[in-house]
Amino acid sequence: MGVWENTGICVIAAILFYEKGHHVLFWSAVITGIVAFGSHGIMQNYLQRKGYGDSRKIPNWLSALNMLATLIGIGLLITAIVFRYR
Repeated sequence: MGVWENTGICVIAAILFYEKGHHVLFWSAVITGIVAFGSHGIMQNYLQRKGYGDSRKIPNWLSALNMLATLIGIGLLITAIVFRYR
């Protein structure tokens, strides 16, 4: 998944939480979006400095952080949709 999809998922979740007044979940979605966006940017810097196209140069912890931010963002979006329609 690309950076705009990850960040977009978190932004949509944040908007839905803000409309319903769930401020803790709103800030969780905002922070998750920032982490997803930032970790993707750092991974792009690794690719440009260490040899473009060789994804083995990216540290595992950074890839895991990006994947975790994506999964948390998807979970927050599902939670926001459930809260919106219940």
